[in-house]
Order: sequence, then structure tokens, then C-alpha cells
Amino acid sequence: MDKPFFKLERNNAAKYSGSSKMIDLEEWLATTVNRLALQRLGRSRPEIDQVRVMLLLEQLLRAAHKWMLRHVTHIN
Repeated sequence: MDKPFFKLERNNAAKYSGSSKMIDLEEWLATTVNRLALQRLGRSRPEIDQVRVMLLLEQLLRAAHKWMLRHVTHIN
């Protein structure tokens, strides 16, 4: 089994802010999925779900970040 590659380079990856335009979400999602795959964090691997969630939080701004905190990471 491949070990996850956790070195994150600080690149200019666009962050998603919750735009109402579907194309903005689609482009951000495709970029994010490719980035995770390049870091060997893709596929169905429950043992790294928490890492993926934390990485996603870093890629969100404003309304999208608040939504992720409320509905994914801090569920009552």
C-alpha cells in the first residue's frame, strides 16, 4: 500500500469561497481532487479521511469555510 505523501507545497491553488456559479465549484473541485491524487491522498481510504478534511478546510474561504466547519467538522 502506498503511504500518503504529506509534504504540502504552498502554491497558488485557488480557494473556494462559496460562489453561486456552478463553474467555479466544478473548477475548484477538479483542481482539489487532482491535488489530493498527486499527494497520494485519493481513493477510498478511511484511514486518511481526517487529513483530507483538514486539507479541504485550508482551501475554503468565507461562506464555504463556515459551512464546512458547521456541517462536516463540528457536527453536534
